[in-house]
Amino acid sequence: MPETSAETIEYESRPARPADTLHEHILSALARGREIYTGWRQRRLVGTQICVTGSCGKSTAVRLISHMLAGEGTLDVLTHPNNDKHLLRPHRRRRQPVDFVVQEVSGYAPGAIAPLARSLRVDIAVITSVGTDHETSYRPSRIGMTMLEGVAREKGRLAAAVHVGGTVCLSADDPHVAGMAGRCRGRVVTFGTAESADFRAINIELDWPQRIQFDLVPKAASIRWWPILPRVSCCQALSAP
Repeated sequence: MPETSAETIEYESRPARPADTLHEHILSALARGREIYTGWRQRRLVGTQICVTGSCGKSTAVRLISHMLAGEGTLDVLTHPNNDKHLLRPHRRRRQPVDFVVQEVSGYAPGAIAPLARSLRVDIAVITSVGTDHETSYRPSRIGMTMLEGVAREKGRLAAAVHVGGTVCLSADDPHVAGMAGRCRGRVVTFGTAESADFRAINIELDWPQRIQFDLVPKAASIRWWPILPRVSCCQALSAP
């Protein structure tokens, strides 16, 4: 056989996949598998999933909604921890069916709401406000837009996650929240003090130390709640009907 020069032999050259990159792929696949499993369990065991987010007032809104549902069936209230690492864990560990789950959701950083939005069935979403409470995570130089735009984009993930037959409750007093209506597949209901709100607070009265009082339009009902700042109290109370 003729000798073959080493110089004439060609080898296909492919860069080896770094071990850390392969490790990340494996972890990502496992995480997605957990999300799919969690979503399957949630759909089987949860009657109605209600999620609340906002830069201000989400905890108050969760308490109000929970109070109103207390006599309507079995209820599970999920407040803290409320970030991406813990949003799915209670659903994955759930063993018994429940009629209502009211869950507080934090959008503390870009992508924080994504695991919940792509995994769970969200029947009702409430977005109270968009603010600058997470300045470090939403620096304009990091996200390529203004801080408020970045926060609105992240919290809007929750509004977009609601299915066609669900309901999204948006604050009519916050233009960044009201602007999420275009991302919604479900029915949109607005609340606030603005004239355009579907549920509007008028005749707001605060006589310290008495509780706040206002008229709810169009149902013309009075709601009395905690003696704190009128606008904040009204918005959170209005988000509960």
